[in-house]
Amino acid sequence: SASSAGGGFGFIWEYNTELFDESSIRLMAHHLLCLGKAVVRQPTVPLSLLDATPTKERQTVLHDWTASHTPALSACRIDQLILQQAKRTPHQTAVSMRGSPPLTYARLAAAARHTCAELLRKLATTTAANGGGAGTGEPVDDEAHQKHSSFVG
Repeated sequence: SASSAGGGFGFIWEYNTELFDESSIRLMAHHLLCLGKAVVRQPTVPLSLLDATPTKERQTVLHDWTASHTPALSACRIDQLILQQAKRTPHQTAVSMRGSPPLTYARLAAAARHTCAELLRKLATTTAANGGGAGTGEPVDDEAHQKHSSFVG
Protein backbone atom coordinates (compact mmCIF):
# COMPACT_ATOMS: atom_id res chain seq x y z
CA SER A 1 0.00 0.00 0.00
CA ALA A 2 1.10 3.58 -0.56
CA SER A 3 0.59 6.76 1.42
CA SER A 4 1.66 10.36 1.00
CA ALA A 5 3.14 12.43 3.75
CA GLY A 6 5.36 15.48 3.90
CA GLY A 7 5.55 15.90 0.13
CA GLY A 8 6.65 12.31 -0.50
CA PHE A 9 5.30 8.79 -0.68
CA GLY A 10 5.71 5.83 1.61
CA PHE A 11 5.11 2.21 0.68
CA ILE A 12 4.35 -0.87 2.71
CA TRP A 13 5.04 -4.09 0.85
CA GLU A 14 2.97 -7.12 1.75
CA TYR A 15 3.98 -10.33 0.02
CA ASN A 16 3.77 -14.10 0.25
CA THR A 17 7.03 -15.29 1.80
CA GLU A 18 6.50 -18.72 0.23
CA LEU A 19 6.76 -17.11 -3.21
CA PHE A 20 9.26 -14.28 -2.68
CA ASP A 21 12.26 -13.63 -0.50
CA GLU A 22 13.07 -10.23 0.98
CA SER A 23 15.83 -9.49 -1.53
CA SER A 24 13.41 -10.00 -4.45
CA ILE A 25 10.91 -7.60 -2.89
CA ARG A 26 13.67 -5.06 -2.27
CA LEU A 27 14.65 -5.33 -5.93
CA MET A 28 11.03 -4.81 -7.04
CA ALA A 29 10.77 -1.79 -4.73
CA HIS A 30 13.98 -0.40 -6.22
CA HIS A 31 12.58 -0.87 -9.74
CA LEU A 32 9.38 0.92 -8.72
CA LEU A 33 11.46 3.79 -7.32
CA CYS A 34 13.45 4.00 -10.58
CA LEU A 35 10.21 3.99 -12.57
CA GLY A 36 8.80 6.75 -10.32
CA LYS A 37 11.90 8.88 -10.91
CA ALA A 38 11.58 8.30 -14.66
CA VAL A 39 7.93 9.42 -14.55
CA VAL A 40 8.94 12.62 -12.75
CA ARG A 41 11.73 13.29 -15.29
CA GLN A 42 9.54 12.49 -18.33
CA PRO A 43 5.87 12.93 -17.35
CA THR A 44 4.57 12.85 -20.94
CA VAL A 45 6.24 9.56 -21.89
CA PRO A 46 3.99 6.46 -21.65
CA LEU A 47 4.92 4.07 -18.81
CA SER A 48 5.55 1.28 -21.31
CA LEU A 49 8.44 3.30 -22.78
CA LEU A 50 10.08 4.22 -19.47
CA ASP A 51 12.92 2.18 -18.05
CA ALA A 52 12.50 0.82 -14.51
CA THR A 53 15.87 -0.91 -14.55
CA PRO A 54 18.83 0.95 -13.04
CA THR A 55 21.72 1.57 -15.44
CA LYS A 56 24.18 -0.72 -13.61
CA GLU A 57 21.67 -3.60 -13.51
CA ARG A 58 20.78 -3.10 -17.19
CA GLN A 59 24.50 -3.25 -18.06
CA THR A 60 24.87 -6.47 -16.06
CA VAL A 61 21.85 -8.19 -17.60
CA LEU A 62 22.26 -7.06 -21.20
CA HIS A 63 26.03 -7.19 -21.52
CA ASP A 64 27.88 -8.90 -18.68
CA TRP A 65 25.61 -11.95 -18.34
CA THR A 66 25.25 -12.42 -22.06
CA ALA A 67 28.88 -11.83 -23.02
CA SER A 68 30.15 -14.77 -24.99
CA HIS A 69 33.53 -15.82 -26.26
CA THR A 70 32.03 -18.09 -28.89
CA PRO A 71 31.30 -16.96 -32.44
CA ALA A 72 27.77 -15.88 -33.18
CA LEU A 73 25.68 -18.65 -34.70
CA SER A 74 24.68 -16.33 -37.51
CA ALA A 75 28.31 -16.43 -38.66
CA CYS A 76 28.07 -20.20 -39.26
CA ARG A 77 26.09 -22.16 -41.80
CA ILE A 78 23.91 -24.99 -40.48
CA ASP A 79 25.88 -27.61 -42.43
CA GLN A 80 29.10 -26.40 -40.77
CA LEU A 81 27.51 -26.59 -37.33
CA ILE A 82 26.27 -30.13 -37.97
CA LEU A 83 29.68 -31.28 -39.20
CA GLN A 84 31.40 -29.68 -36.20
CA GLN A 85 28.99 -31.44 -33.86
CA ALA A 86 29.46 -34.73 -35.74
CA LYS A 87 33.21 -34.49 -35.18
CA ARG A 88 32.75 -33.78 -31.45
CA THR A 89 29.97 -36.26 -30.69
CA PRO A 90 29.47 -38.66 -33.62
CA HIS A 91 27.42 -41.17 -31.61
CA GLN A 92 25.06 -38.65 -29.98
CA THR A 93 21.49 -38.51 -31.24
CA ALA A 94 20.98 -35.69 -33.74
CA VAL A 95 17.41 -36.44 -34.81
CA SER A 96 14.73 -38.64 -33.33
CA MET A 97 11.22 -39.38 -34.52
CA ARG A 98 8.57 -41.50 -32.95
CA GLY A 99 8.56 -44.93 -34.54
CA SER A 100 12.04 -44.59 -36.10
CA PRO A 101 15.49 -45.36 -34.72
CA PRO A 102 17.44 -42.26 -33.69
CA LEU A 103 19.81 -40.73 -36.21
CA THR A 104 23.30 -40.00 -34.86
CA TYR A 105 25.35 -36.99 -35.91
CA ALA A 106 27.74 -39.30 -37.79
CA ARG A 107 24.87 -40.82 -39.80
CA LEU A 108 23.31 -37.39 -40.38
CA ALA A 109 26.61 -36.01 -41.69
CA ALA A 110 27.09 -39.07 -43.92
CA ALA A 111 23.55 -38.72 -45.30
CA ALA A 112 24.11 -35.01 -45.93
CA ARG A 113 27.40 -35.70 -47.72
CA HIS A 114 25.68 -38.34 -49.87
CA THR A 115 22.79 -35.99 -50.71
CA CYS A 116 25.17 -33.15 -51.56
CA ALA A 117 27.26 -35.44 -53.78
CA GLU A 118 24.11 -36.57 -55.61
CA LEU A 119 22.97 -32.98 -56.14
CA LEU A 120 26.39 -32.03 -57.49
CA ARG A 121 26.34 -35.05 -59.80
CA LYS A 122 22.88 -34.05 -61.09
CA LEU A 123 24.05 -30.44 -61.49
CA ALA A 124 27.04 -31.61 -63.54
CA THR A 125 24.80 -33.85 -65.66
CA THR A 126 22.30 -31.03 -66.27
CA THR A 127 25.10 -28.59 -67.01
CA ALA A 128 26.69 -30.92 -69.56
CA ALA A 129 23.32 -31.64 -71.20
CA ASN A 130 22.64 -27.90 -71.54
CA GLY A 131 26.06 -27.03 -72.85
CA GLY A 132 27.34 -24.99 -69.93
CA GLY A 133 26.21 -23.64 -66.58
CA ALA A 134 23.13 -25.04 -64.83
CA GLY A 135 20.73 -24.83 -67.74
CA THR A 136 21.63 -21.28 -68.77
CA GLY A 137 24.28 -21.97 -71.39
CA GLU A 138 26.81 -20.18 -69.14
CA PRO A 139 29.88 -21.89 -67.70
CA VAL A 140 29.59 -23.02 -64.08
CA ASP A 141 31.11 -20.51 -61.67
CA ASP A 142 33.97 -22.43 -60.01
CA GLU A 143 33.78 -20.33 -56.83
CA ALA A 144 30.03 -20.97 -56.43
CA HIS A 145 30.56 -24.67 -57.19
CA GLN A 146 33.30 -24.84 -54.53
CA LYS A 147 31.05 -23.05 -52.01
CA HIS A 148 28.18 -25.50 -52.60
CA SER A 149 30.41 -28.55 -52.63
CA SER A 150 32.18 -27.66 -49.37
CA PHE A 151 29.65 -29.76 -47.46
CA VAL A 152 30.73 -32.92 -49.27
CA GLY A 153 34.16 -32.70 -47.62
